Amino acid sequence: MEPLLKFSPLLLFALNAVAIWAWWSLRQAVASKRELADETGERRGLDQRVALLEQRMSAFPLDALIALDGDRKAVRAELDALRDGLGRVERSIARIEDYLLKTRA
Repeated sequence: MEPLLKFSPLLLFALNAVAIWAWWSLRQAVASKRELADETGERRGLDQRVALLEQRMSAFPLDALIALDGDRKAVRAELDALRDGLGRVERSIARIEDYLLKTRA
């Protein structure tokens, strides 16, 4: 028993090290399970939000939006044509103003 007493500080140190390692491992395992439960809860919340968005989008009239986009393009083309016509009218008015200013002067 005496040879064992010579190594008692070393054995105590080793026993403490093993105990601390076991405590740390258990703590990490419990924390991991807790984090996993939190992430699972967050995922369920996100899944519910995605399902709600999918449900709302399924009722959304996409055909009407496509038709509106076509109408918008048609209106833009008409507006561009009106701008071109207005530019020609402005140039004609400018020529008439120039003519009137030169003949009256």
